[in-house]
Amino acid sequence: ENLCEECERSRATCERLRAKSRAIQQEAIAVERETREAALRALSRKMDETERLKAELEASVSNVSQEISTMEEARASVEQSMNDKHGPLALARSRLSVRTSKPNPEVVRDSAERSLEKEIGDLEHSIRKLQLEMARQTADIHRLEQTRARLEADLKDKTDALALEQECESLQLDLTQRMK
Repeated sequence: ENLCEECERSRATCERLRAKSRAIQQEAIAVERETREAALRALSRKMDETERLKAELEASVSNVSQEISTMEEARASVEQSMNDKHGPLALARSRLSVRTSKPNPEVVRDSAERSLEKEIGDLEHSIRKLQLEMARQTADIHRLEQTRARLEADLKDKTDALALEQECESLQLDLTQRMK
């Protein structure tokens, strides 16, 4: 009889331990499922944020490229304006040279000569201003190109990060399917 009671107690203890083991297993499975779901939600939020940043970077690259194009057109216009002034400058210099190369008794410093000198001075001043403007625009274009290069590098990083996040999500979903 003692042996039966001890056997019955052992059996009851085993039942309690099995029940407790099943409860612990169920709890571990539930915690694991919640953790996977939380990880998937966090990964989804991260992918959404990365996609948003990627879209912003794409828009920025597009805007900077458009700005570079506009600046290059403006620089070409300034360069054309500068080139357009060289012909009249050469003509004014030639006329002044003809007037100043006359023999001594014919040299007369009149209003026409002063006008030519003023025209040459004005044209040279305009060309210097246009050269400065062109140099400023060239520097601005260079800075914009550097900015675009940084944005494109950031965009590549975001694209790579997004691909990695999508791969992680795919692996996590696959693992979840296998765990069911």
